[in-house]
Amino acid sequence: MQSKRFNITLSCLVLVFSVESNPRTIVDIPDYPVVFELDRGNTYQFSGQVDDKTVFKSIKLLDYRLKNTKNYWFPDHLEQSHFISAEVDIEINGNPHTLQHRPFQMPVEIDGLRIFVEGIREWNEGSYPQSYAKSFQREVRLSAVLAGHLWGAIDFVFPLKNYRLFANSYNNTWGALVPYNIYYYHRGEDYGLIPDLTEIISPFEGWVLASPLPDGDGRSNAVLIQHNSGIIFRASHMNTQSIDPSITKGSRVIAGQLIGKTGMTWDGRKSQYRDPHFHGELRWGNSDDDHTKIATYPIFVESYFRQYPDKIIAIAGGYYFTEVGKPLELDGTRTLVREGEEIASFEWHLSDGHIVKDSKAEIKYVQAGQYAEELIAKTKSGTTSKSYAHVRVYDKDYDKDISFGWIYHDKPRGVRVGETVRIMNRIKTPVEATTIDFGDGNEVTLSDPEDVFHNYDEPDLYTITVSRIGMRNEPVSAKIAIEVFID
Repeated sequence: MQSKRFNITLSCLVLVFSVESNPRTIVDIPDYPVVFELDRGNTYQFSGQVDDKTVFKSIKLLDYRLKNTKNYWFPDHLEQSHFISAEVDIEINGNPHTLQHRPFQMPVEIDGLRIFVEGIREWNEGSYPQSYAKSFQREVRLSAVLAGHLWGAIDFVFPLKNYRLFANSYNNTWGALVPYNIYYYHRGEDYGLIPDLTEIISPFEGWVLASPLPDGDGRSNAVLIQHNSGIIFRASHMNTQSIDPSITKGSRVIAGQLIGKTGMTWDGRKSQYRDPHFHGELRWGNSDDDHTKIATYPIFVESYFRQYPDKIIAIAGGYYFTEVGKPLELDGTRTLVREGEEIASFEWHLSDGHIVKDSKAEIKYVQAGQYAEELIAKTKSGTTSKSYAHVRVYDKDYDKDISFGWIYHDKPRGVRVGETVRIMNRIKTPVEATTIDFGDGNEVTLSDPEDVFHNYDEPDLYTITVSRIGMRNEPVSAKIAIEVFID
């Protein structure tokens, strides 16, 4: 089968030192990528089947370089920075290549392989949960399939119904720092959703290893489902009343079967008032203290395109972090496009009023705060997609004491003309009134975080913008897109 095309770009920085050891295989099962670890100088012997022929590839790790960014959220006694990307130098059958590791990165096809950087040991050391960092035994973890093969089983089902990727402003993806939190790089996919509305379904046939029914698990109300191959799917943060009563420990499920609805439970209670979301992850090993998390992003993306008809998903790059006066590069080259479609144009609409007609744009900020930068991507066949980079701008006097937050709506796959859409405002610690611009020439002012309702009169792809002045007189904004259509 042919793989979908995805865009990539490369960047760099900072050297580390090597250790001698042997390659380590983590996962090697049918229909999924082989996951393995290498230290610099190690060579992994990859093999795969093409018809009745076995194909061999030698993958050698040469070096890697990490790049970080300043992040004043963390206390003075910690290093006030976090990792944002890495370059990984490898050889495949003696041919040199450089791979990119960063959030929203898809596997790349080179020398007869599709290959992906799952993680780098330094990237994970010190990150919560510690059990994941301890599972690293070599410097770099990679995964690969033969060129033309899917990333995961063809019958793997995207686990959310009636959903559009990154529909709301809260999102955490594989390898990205979870913002406004402890020092934590995400190991799964978080999709922000209004609680108790969106259905979660099983991505495959299997049996329930764990269920929080009937009284909750005192943590994140996780449901774990294991496939016959051994792969485990974990769905978290549901509220017990919205979990299907048939999802009990030991019960059998089929692919696409309802598990429950997305919720807001964490630490045993409905505590996710400002950031309700679905968390989905894949793991190998059923012990909470001894398992390996497998990169979800490529598997979820490919299953999404099998399940939904989207031609393009603009990717503005998620969360960015920078300082006042320092140039920041915004990068839309990770935008996803369906096989057979081509991107015709990119356009950045920046908060300083500039429009940049390119996949990348540079901006400087003159004041600390939270900014939202809009990326518009179009295909040659005429489809438009929008995405938003949410940028945290620091100076040394503005660390944690800056307002931030997210916005949501209840129509991820769009709203009909005349139908009511619910918009949920969750900008933290307001001191001034909040303005919600619906993108159609209408806006409303709110005194506190609350839900607001709106009807659209014309079909279009609109940008909803929430903006206010924060607790230290800094600008705060967030954006999401909504498609309005006629039946």
